[in-house]
Amino acid sequence: METKAKVLRTLRKSLAPVAQECAIYESEQILQYLLNCSRSDLYFKNFPLIDDTVERRIRTIVTRRISGEPLAYILGSVFFYSMEISVNRHVLIPRPETEVLVETILKTEPQSAESFVDFGTGSGAILAVLCKERPLWHGLGMDKSFDAIKTARLNCKSNNVTFLCSDNFSSINQSVQQKYGFDFIVSNPPYISGDEMKSLDASVTTFEPHSALYGGNDGMDFYRLLAKEGKNILKSGGRLYCEMGSDQGETIRNIFQNACWNNINIIFDLAGRQRVISACHNGLLYK
Repeated sequence: METKAKVLRTLRKSLAPVAQECAIYESEQILQYLLNCSRSDLYFKNFPLIDDTVERRIRTIVTRRISGEPLAYILGSVFFYSMEISVNRHVLIPRPETEVLVETILKTEPQSAESFVDFGTGSGAILAVLCKERPLWHGLGMDKSFDAIKTARLNCKSNNVTFLCSDNFSSINQSVQQKYGFDFIVSNPPYISGDEMKSLDASVTTFEPHSALYGGNDGMDFYRLLAKEGKNILKSGGRLYCEMGSDQGETIRNIFQNACWNNINIIFDLAGRQRVISACHNGLLYK
């Protein structure tokens, strides 16, 4: 049996080759998971010596992590915005950058009752957070992967969420549109181009779903789909919010302009990179 401090040091050393600057953080995450405690408890609460059973579980986790498997898949969850989100290899791991998309919507849309579509919902992280933060909203999560929909259901427990397994808006029939009257669409679509896919870290291309990453040869396939079909399900004046790559803003702006969207805005993240694009169909964005 070993002390908590010694186990942490050993973990940091073992994870450094693959986790690099995140080795300390990942070491803490592993022990928090195994000891079922918070980060503050980890450092300030007295724990008994780490027993052999926990040490064996640590070795198993480290072996998987060293192979390149993301820690979120190993532990089965990741924190996103205000929630712990269940993840697995059927869904993309939510990134901190996507919180900019969530924050943009929460700052822009009114708090009163609205309905929206989360196109390509994946783990349901965006859908879950928006409906938690805005209890009067109703969200429809769409994804072409039934396994992704099953995962999203785990994360979206509220009664104001429904799901549709589909890869296009034609599946939303007129009765559904009339029932919900969609005010906006949100999407974090696949936007990695063919050339960029070749340069992605192996831990991403090996373990995360290709369909949630690859956006066509130029990375723009899903923006063209959203620009062409998205306005067909929105109320007049309906809005659309999308995450994008840091160098894609002007290309996506042109796609939406050519499809007759207006009030197109590019929102930057804290690092000054293009991160979100918003647009309006036949009306103005809320202020």
